[in-house]
Amino acid sequence: MLRPRRTRPAADRPPLHGRPTMLASALLTALPALVAAQSGAVVTLNGDVWDGNGGPLATGTVYHITSAGSCCVRVPAGRTLTVQTGAIVKIDSSILVDGTLIARNADFTSWLDDTIGGDSNGDGNATLPGRGDWDRIEVRSGGSALVEDSRLTWGGSASGSPNGAPFVARAGASSAVLRRCRIRYSGSHGASLEEQAVTIDHCAFEDGDGIAIFGADLRELPLLTDNTAARNRRGDHVRVTRGTTPWVGTLRLDARHSPNGSGLFVCGPALFSGFLLRVPLGATLQLPAGTVMKFERSQVTVDGELRCDGTAATPVALTSLFDDAIGGDTQRNGSARTPSPGDWSGIGTSGAGSRLTLTHTRIHYGGSSSQGAVFSSSATSTLIGCEIAHAGGSGLHQQGGSLTFADCTIRDCRGAATRDLTWDTVAASTRNHAFRNVGGDHLQILSGLLLRDAIIGPEHLTNGVLRLDGNSTVVTAGVRLALGSGTILKPAFGRALLVQPGGRLDLLGTGHDPVVVTSLKDDQFGGDTNADGPSAGAPGDVGAVDLPAGAAGTLEHVVLRFGGSQALGISSAAVTAAAVRVQEALGTGMQVAALGGQLAQCVAWACGGDGIRVTGGSFPILFATSVGNAGGGIVRAGPHTGTVHAAVAWSNGGGQLPGFPASDVFGSIGAHAGINGNIVADPLLEAPAQGVLWPTASSPALDTGDVGLALLLRSDADDASRITDGASTGTLLPDRGAYERTPFRLFVTGRPFGGDVLDATCVGPTGLWALLLGFQDGVIFVPPFGFELAGILGLTALNPIPLGVNGSYPVALPPDPALRGVPFALQAIALPTLAPGTGAFSNVYRATIL
Repeated sequence: MLRPRRTRPAADRPPLHGRPTMLASALLTALPALVAAQSGAVVTLNGDVWDGNGGPLATGTVYHITSAGSCCVRVPAGRTLTVQTGAIVKIDSSILVDGTLIARNADFTSWLDDTIGGDSNGDGNATLPGRGDWDRIEVRSGGSALVEDSRLTWGGSASGSPNGAPFVARAGASSAVLRRCRIRYSGSHGASLEEQAVTIDHCAFEDGDGIAIFGADLRELPLLTDNTAARNRRGDHVRVTRGTTPWVGTLRLDARHSPNGSGLFVCGPALFSGFLLRVPLGATLQLPAGTVMKFERSQVTVDGELRCDGTAATPVALTSLFDDAIGGDTQRNGSARTPSPGDWSGIGTSGAGSRLTLTHTRIHYGGSSSQGAVFSSSATSTLIGCEIAHAGGSGLHQQGGSLTFADCTIRDCRGAATRDLTWDTVAASTRNHAFRNVGGDHLQILSGLLLRDAIIGPEHLTNGVLRLDGNSTVVTAGVRLALGSGTILKPAFGRALLVQPGGRLDLLGTGHDPVVVTSLKDDQFGGDTNADGPSAGAPGDVGAVDLPAGAAGTLEHVVLRFGGSQALGISSAAVTAAAVRVQEALGTGMQVAALGGQLAQCVAWACGGDGIRVTGGSFPILFATSVGNAGGGIVRAGPHTGTVHAAVAWSNGGGQLPGFPASDVFGSIGAHAGINGNIVADPLLEAPAQGVLWPTASSPALDTGDVGLALLLRSDADDASRITDGASTGTLLPDRGAYERTPFRLFVTGRPFGGDVLDATCVGPTGLWALLLGFQDGVIFVPPFGFELAGILGLTALNPIPLGVNGSYPVALPPDPALRGVPFALQAIALPTLAPGTGAFSNVYRATIL
């Protein structure tokens, strides 16, 4: 059917064809006569046309392909239609190619376009061309086309399918080439591709109502090279709608495969179903620095390898189609729609042959509640310098295989930062950050048998929390699990940390940053890990930490909260324990049947059974504190032959030191008054009901500890000087119990990453303080301040002009990567205003530059 002639007001005319001037009108009126004189009358074509039957279309001739009769022009199978240089083809329908179309330096335009070939319809300037005046050149199944150096203008009927465009390559076409062509004023997309073997290079797509190139196949993107696009209403990009065609080898997408060399590719379905981009087994999809892939209702499944080679300055980005913050307003719709978590399904691997190698890659708005934005299943995955943000669920999700991530950031996800990691993954991953994730900023481990060494320190953690789900963690024979300072371990309800004979567990905290094992519901340490709102743990939430006979380990500066019937069990002389605190256990806090060395400066508070219970061995118990337990404080309940020194046991329901005769207790508070320096008196601790257990200024524990043992230990359970002037009276002596009264305390916030800044604050009585920096290679006894614990190598005052107490000081860590792994320590030295002749060291902060 012939399209009706249309007249248009000036405001509706395209920019190139505004209302003509009088001179332009005169030229347009005279143009048909000039064309007729040069090239003869317009030739009307309809039906089957080929060379020898209406063709070839000759140089300088104007042809009208009309919709009358059989609707269009068709090049039959086995036939060739040649459009010669300078031929002008005016169309109000389509050219359907079942055979072969060859066109060079030709014009394909609207029947209403008077600017090319003159006023072919003879109506003067009464009508103007419009987008979609003609449908398309359609290369159909079995057909082929070569269109070079030509112009396709005013085509692409918007009334057609979503694949409508002036140039369409249907599924099954044998080949289609569009080279050095200009496609303008399309009523739909510039080119629409259903076939894989389509070459489009050095073409320009301008001023269309759709997308520059629509319907590309992922595998064939390298056939789209050095094209440009401008002012297309729905975007100047290429849209990939087919992503499952297999290939072998490496498919590298360069910027030149996208219009304008932008490196922008959009992946999504042609209609409303989902879209799958699959990297087949044995193949690699490589995205160079600067590539931006945007997804709509899409999923990336990797059977082979996905490799993103971003840099810190020019990352690769995989994000939502609606994310205008990366790659600009791709859809040209302003703020009509903003991106949302879960806009696309993220990246997933599918098996042991899969590999993710992502370097400086941003993955935004992917994933779902059941699958992370990056889902590594039985694969080998490495993420370096990546950012996962706004995920619909967790950010990074592992299900077996090998996963390493370093220098990554996971933020603003609807789930937790990570999910179902292994101990191996955590141990191999460093310098990562997580914040504002609704489900928690922690690392979540699906625990079970530990079959390989896992050594985990602050550099391996995000916010310090390791959440343990699944079964209890069992350290098998020949395997070592080591957790460093600041690690907060939160097992699922009732789950335990068990060591088999021959296994080794090292919990190596510091006074400032102990290793903490606590309830998943305990918001006091590590925040709201289970995302249930404000909650506190309860006795019995956590199973035991158990080191049986034959196990080995070191427990130093450890806090165990909300344990079960026995929070800590030690039955091996290959285990040492110092500054271990158990509290709020359902039953016994700690039970020790055998131990290497001494049980030094341990604490039990508010347990439902005995606080510290010993059943064997000959180890001494030094400077212990056991307060407020339902059972005994420090209990001998077996063939233990060691002694107790400088302990504090008070307000325990089952007695203070049951089972210990007076001959085995020295200088302690709680029992056997008047014998061996023991007393029975309220120790007057700071706030025992809240678990604050250091002596007050009037405590009988103050300055009455064992000096010889204090000189041996040097620091207390909080890593403060074991000998100090706690009352600022000029008396420098140790206190009884695990904690020394320290007038000044140092608090340090921040993570010790090279290039970052720590904030150090000295809290205490009014006075002045300076911050000391050392390197942990020695201890100095400095009266009247006590033990300087920060080390002597390179010891310096960072602020030589003293600060006011309760003020903070920034500590900038050098960014030099060569300094990573260097240990250091900070300690305050302070003078109180009211007693200037006295002073004290604070507790010490120990760390390693990460």
